[in-house]
Amino acid sequence: MPDLTDTSENIVIGDRKIPTEIREIDIFELNYYPQNPRMNYVLSKYGDSLDQTKIEENLWRLDSTKVLADDIRKNGGLMEEVFVMGNQVIEGNRRLCAYRYIYRDSPAEQKENWRKIRAKVILSKISDEDLFLLLGNLHIKGKAPWDPYEKASYIYRMINENRMDIDYVAAIVGMTASAIKIQLKAYELMRDGYLPKLTELAGLDEKEQLKKFSIFEEYFKSSELQSIARENPEILSNEKFINWVLEERIRSAAYDVKKDLAEILKSKPARKEFLQSTPEDAVQAAKEKLYADRPETGDSFFKKIDEITEFIRNTKVLEIKERIKGNPRMVSLIHKFHSETEKFYRNLDIKDPNKEYIQRLRKK
Repeated sequence: MPDLTDTSENIVIGDRKIPTEIREIDIFELNYYPQNPRMNYVLSKYGDSLDQTKIEENLWRLDSTKVLADDIRKNGGLMEEVFVMGNQVIEGNRRLCAYRYIYRDSPAEQKENWRKIRAKVILSKISDEDLFLLLGNLHIKGKAPWDPYEKASYIYRMINENRMDIDYVAAIVGMTASAIKIQLKAYELMRDGYLPKLTELAGLDEKEQLKKFSIFEEYFKSSELQSIARENPEILSNEKFINWVLEERIRSAAYDVKKDLAEILKSKPARKEFLQSTPEDAVQAAKEKLYADRPETGDSFFKKIDEITEFIRNTKVLEIKERIKGNPRMVSLIHKFHSETEKFYRNLDIKDPNKEYIQRLRKK
């Protein structure tokens, strides 16, 4: 490992300069920081029983930690120091974990090379708010971004535990207040509803499951889905949605949730197919039923017909009547529209149910 000399420097948090010092610290004198957003899922799983051993075990399960350990070993040490406050590593928990595993796996004559880790030690006491500002600067605006779920947990704690104003937080993280509110709902549902159920299922990659946060976020972004959940809870509820994700009936945020699910649930045949098909085929099978039941959802021609019909239906006739007075061109366009739609209808040779009904009445 390179020979490092102690140096002092400041880090800037808001408009304050916080003194720090670079040191090499014994890896077994440091503790993991359980409140770091990267540890949020582990914390939610173990609660008050979470200890340093469990944190380390869960960190080492991550493929990213093992890859990091390989990189550190190849480079002969850290490229970037960990952040330490007191005896806690507030930033760099995976690096500390990697160092400890490298130390344990090293031959006796090499162990001392890995006994100490390069650390940037914060020398003065900082508030919880300043600490979150620091972590946010490193992981939201910096070069080591958190996963969306980790970012949401950070935002949640700033607002609900540190009582920070949502508009202030929005400015820090570069989001709108409305987008933050959606993230908070998605985070709470995933933390309280989805993740606890994962502990009942064996063989699931926990880190991969956290990537499903975008699915829950799209669920709350969709005004159509939220409307269905409010008005027809027998069709859609948070609990139903969680189970569909667990079953992998829903697998894609961009397609299954954002694009398809609301239309599927609004169609009775499609909804039935979605629930009865095997999970891996559920969305595609439901879409086929949906296109037969409501062709405007999958066929661009019928979608346009539906849009034009809705447009005409919602037009304020009296206003248009006043506008076309004295304007031959406007009147001509209306005549042309009427003529073309009538001709189109006749050419399709479709029986008019209204005319048939009138004819039946006349016969009587």
